[in-house]
Amino acid sequence: MPRPVVDYLAVQLGIVDPSQVKRYGVRPKTAYEHAWMIRDAYGFHGFEERETWEGRVLAKKFLTFLHGRAWTHAEGPTALFDQSAAWLRRHRVLLPGVRVLERLVASVREQADDRLFATVARQASRADSGLPRALFGLLEVPEGSRFSELERLRQAPKRQSGAELVRALKRVDDIARFELGRVEVSKAPARRMKTLARYGAGSKAPLLARLHEPGEAFFHVSWSNSCWTGRWSTTLPRCCSSRRWSI
Repeated sequence: MPRPVVDYLAVQLGIVDPSQVKRYGVRPKTAYEHAWMIRDAYGFHGFEERETWEGRVLAKKFLTFLHGRAWTHAEGPTALFDQSAAWLRRHRVLLPGVRVLERLVASVREQADDRLFATVARQASRADSGLPRALFGLLEVPEGSRFSELERLRQAPKRQSGAELVRALKRVDDIARFELGRVEVSKAPARRMKTLARYGAGSKAPLLARLHEPGEAFFHVSWSNSCWTGRWSTTLPRCCSSRRWSI
């Protein structure tokens, strides 16, 4: 606490020697006792309070909020931590230690990720049991090639020529053959789908290959879906509309 603040409070409280504040932490339990006094005086609840019915209800509501927020929002750990702290303040719950809340937020985010991976992988398998494996095959480097099929499909036309148009059309056919429109992903939050689709689209094949099941199926589906419905789907129409194209 800044010294001017200590001096000001000492005057207000009639404390002759403000330096006594340094002894506040000598007895470890003092801070806890004061926190309990503040809690009782202003109607706060402890973070891990389970003795009362109201405390158990608040704990359940907080976990429901945290899991729901992690599932529906594509937020990083810092943003989710801040949202959690804000919820606790609004509901008059004493904030726990930073490490305690950090571990809880990390655990909930991991559960939300696993739930998302499992949901999309399950839907992909329902659409076609061979689809996850077919998408995983995009990460393999064909014999005689220097890069994977994933990297080949990512390469948009670079020149305006008949040969490039043929390659662009083949690229569209190669993506369309997966028929990703049949994968029902409406159960997954749109924000998270978009965020993870960008991750899949921007990640290198070796990194995606190291992802474990069922996460790998999700990222491959999301990447391919973003190819077909996202920014890459606009490449071909722009090229075809150019008068300089010729066959």
